[in-house]
Amino acid sequence: MINELTSSRLLTPIYTIIGIIIGALLTFITSWFLKKRETKLKISSQLIKKRINAHEKILTLAKTMRATLSIDKINTENVYITYPIIFQTKESFQNWRSSFFLTTNEYSHWLGLKVTRELYFIQDYIVNLDKRLEKVPSENYLQIGIILRNDFLSMASNVEKEVISYFESGWKNLKIEKNNKWHKFPKKVSLKRLEETNLYKRHLEIHKYLNKEEKSIPRDEIKQITELYNIAPNGLKVDMVTLREVPNIDNSGVKYELTYKDCEDYGDKMKFGHCELVGGRIMFDKIDKNAQILGIDYKAIKLLVNWIEENIEDIDYLNETIEYE
Repeated sequence: MINELTSSRLLTPIYTIIGIIIGALLTFITSWFLKKRETKLKISSQLIKKRINAHEKILTLAKTMRATLSIDKINTENVYITYPIIFQTKESFQNWRSSFFLTTNEYSHWLGLKVTRELYFIQDYIVNLDKRLEKVPSENYLQIGIILRNDFLSMASNVEKEVISYFESGWKNLKIEKNNKWHKFPKKVSLKRLEETNLYKRHLEIHKYLNKEEKSIPRDEIKQITELYNIAPNGLKVDMVTLREVPNIDNSGVKYELTYKDCEDYGDKMKFGHCELVGGRIMFDKIDKNAQILGIDYKAIKLLVNWIEENIEDIDYLNETIEYE
């Protein structure tokens, strides 16, 4: 009995010590866990701030690409012709170019993959553009900007789209993505996208401004308004077609607005389409706004006119036959 009491007295302080040790250990573990979590939240907060700030910088950069100015002329769609403000002079483009590369290099490691790929595509575009602009006079940059306007609006829109997508959900991913080879679009994708730009499709128009004096739009060597007509036996102008020079919808050159009038003394002028000297196609106006614009080569029109001349019925001959009968 005495031994049991003695053992009980000895075990009580041991249990107490064990409890204290376990309690202290649990307190330490809990404190350590909370501290670690607090540290992680602080780091995460700083990472999120840096990544959001980086994407905001890129969003601002995209806005500089889409800022445009008007040249106070309208195109065939009655829309004012504009150009990216960064193409106002050679110096303004080079300043923007330097800013673009500095900003993207500074913040690229904080950006999402999709945003990074769009930026590297723009860099590839600029590298290809630089090769063409090496010897372009400053006064010709504006006209080149008119041709390339849609390219810069499209690239800016793609960047903005991916940045907004990041703000919606991408910020939750705190993992910093490594800049390996896959930070760019696949080569085939990049080449295909480049081939769809005006930088490639309109290279002939751009070539006009390389190392040459600025050309005006409309061009000076062709009359802005031209009249084509036949002379009737009574001396009146008939079969009257008027061609009026207007900038084309791509703002890279000109087209000619076509109007028709039966005779100079009667009838109203009727606009029926446009023609261009690049390729020589006649584009007939749409009667229905949802209809497809029809383009016919001028050689085909010549064949049609020749066929009509060969096969048209002689109205005078028919009238004489009727009277005779």
